[in-house]
Amino acid sequence: MGTGVAELTVRRRHASARATAKRKRDLACADVQLADLFSGRDLPPGEDAILERVLAGKQDDRLRTVGWKSPSDLRPTLDRVLMEELALPKDDIEKALSIALGGKEQSGFAYFSPGPQIAKCEEWQILTPHRNQSSGSLDLNRHIKTCFRSGILRFARSSNEGPPYYFKYRMIAPRGSEQITYGDKVICVRNHDHSSYEFATKTKDRGYIANGEIGVVVGDAFKGKSRPEWTNVQFASQPDLTYGFSGGYFSEEGSPILELAYAVTVHKAQGSEFGKVILVLPERSRLLSREMLYTALTRQMDRIVILHQGGLEHLRAYRSPFFSEVARRVTNLFTAPRMIEAMSPPGLIAGPVGRTFLEENLIHRSARGDLVSSKSELVVADVLFEAEKNFGIRYFFERAVIGGDGETRWPDFSIEDRDGQTWYWEHCGMLGQEEYEERWQRKLAFYDKNGVKRWSPSTPGGRLIVTEDGKEKDLDSPAIREMVAKLWGK
Repeated sequence: MGTGVAELTVRRRHASARATAKRKRDLACADVQLADLFSGRDLPPGEDAILERVLAGKQDDRLRTVGWKSPSDLRPTLDRVLMEELALPKDDIEKALSIALGGKEQSGFAYFSPGPQIAKCEEWQILTPHRNQSSGSLDLNRHIKTCFRSGILRFARSSNEGPPYYFKYRMIAPRGSEQITYGDKVICVRNHDHSSYEFATKTKDRGYIANGEIGVVVGDAFKGKSRPEWTNVQFASQPDLTYGFSGGYFSEEGSPILELAYAVTVHKAQGSEFGKVILVLPERSRLLSREMLYTALTRQMDRIVILHQGGLEHLRAYRSPFFSEVARRVTNLFTAPRMIEAMSPPGLIAGPVGRTFLEENLIHRSARGDLVSSKSELVVADVLFEAEKNFGIRYFFERAVIGGDGETRWPDFSIEDRDGQTWYWEHCGMLGQEEYEERWQRKLAFYDKNGVKRWSPSTPGGRLIVTEDGKEKDLDSPAIREMVAKLWGK
């Protein structure tokens, strides 16, 4: 690694500002564990516990799942979850949502004046993979606007009706196809320089707004005869400034510079972080990939609520490198292997050597064609493939095992020998970390509870094989081949 280049190895997003000594460490949090399944990293045994927990519908203070069936069912489900998660009262949800966006209550109304309280608009966010579908950001924003902002929208329209000399309370007229007006949560969709106003010193300057910055329409709401001319926006990332946008920026003929942001796409949320995320997941989507799921599941600091269409069983498939956009472009292919007979135990075909591995997050394709997520799994898979051809065993990669009490786990490998016995193989590569060690012990307890004991030369009746490697211990491929030959080569 070159001078001046650093690699991020410890995640800090989930170390919330509200974290306390009593809260779990990041790696022990359910939402972080779930996201890690889609990281493309080499994961140790025990990580499948979080998937089993999610499929069983178990909730905690960091992770919640809520199902929906159809687009017509999504809307009331989203409304209910918003009201529960943001503690919005049924009798005044419009004002309560405004306060949740950074509005200040005064005389029974919510006002949006420039100030640090606008940072509240990033304390919660709805995310979706799509923009244009029924579960996409455009439709969800339209729904939020209709159900939670209709009163302000009507008033913004009526306050600009009639002769201009009428003295009455006025706010900025709704603009653009999305009818953006006072108190709306918006996102900038274009990097550009723009005239800024520092409200503390009342000075004008030239500022910069980046694509993806989120803010709220503030300012012009007053009693008078003139109609407000500027849609003033304060962005959470620039708490000292406001930016004014004239009507020309909302022309429906051109590309808008601002969009509603109650819901945004996962793509637009890259690099952002929010206190709480409500993630809308449709059952089928061509846009979903392993990387998109990982991005979506790591935008929150405190809590994520997953609104999923149908069941969540299909989520497990996205762990596979097959659903990786990166891996589709760059696949870990091997050159033609050189065979070295002296390195192979009697009865086994020789193993390929001289393979060139690419970086992590790419596909590792075994000799049989299995797509595995780590180099260690690749070694085991190739040894088992050799044994499959020579010793008559059958092996399966990550085949579900259901325990006596209904708990489901996914061993790295399951093996059926010629006598009809089933063996399980787990590879541990990260046991030096406390949280991983704890989850591995829980997985060992699962095997023990279901009558599967760990195999070793001194306990030949066991049916659970465990191999390990790490920073101080590499995987011993010849020893694995020798062990496999002794177990199933008779």
